[in-house]
Amino acid sequence: MKPGDYVDVWTRDRTGAHVIKQMKWGLVPPDFRGYPNQWTGNTSHARIETVHELPSFRESWAKRRRVIFAMGHYNQKTNGIPDLLGEPQEVRVNIGRSDGEPMAVCGIYSAIARGDSLFLSCAMLTRPASPGLEHINDRFPVMLEKKELAAWLDGAANLDLLTPPPADVFSISVAA
Repeated sequence: MKPGDYVDVWTRDRTGAHVIKQMKWGLVPPDFRGYPNQWTGNTSHARIETVHELPSFRESWAKRRRVIFAMGHYNQKTNGIPDLLGEPQEVRVNIGRSDGEPMAVCGIYSAIARGDSLFLSCAMLTRPASPGLEHINDRFPVMLEKKELAAWLDGAANLDLLTPPPADVFSISVAA
């Protein structure tokens, strides 16, 4: 899955029921006046530390939460081994849960009405990497535990989203 793809997310519908909906990954701000497919902003990720301040994300943060489930999160990383031209090689690293369960990632979404249709788009939230994993990337998705899922969707303010989990929660492998 990559920005621009449509992804299945867990969210609430207008009645408050938890449902699965398909959304485009790359949040189109609700106040964007053009056609949603014309949006070119880099809004697939939002920093948990500043999401509430930024105009592109502020309204979605306040009103629209979602969870995306994924078996892993990919990162490009330089492995430090030079190729034939002496340039460092890039490798894809897959970060998943060490218990084999899907990752439940915090996110926000936008719903834009255009005529009779509703365009749904979303962004995942990120935070600083867990200690010991900064060599892969300095940012990681904000992951929820099962017991936190409903509270996140229902707007709970008492979840600790800034503290990264210990590195042993993650399994890291080189992706093909």
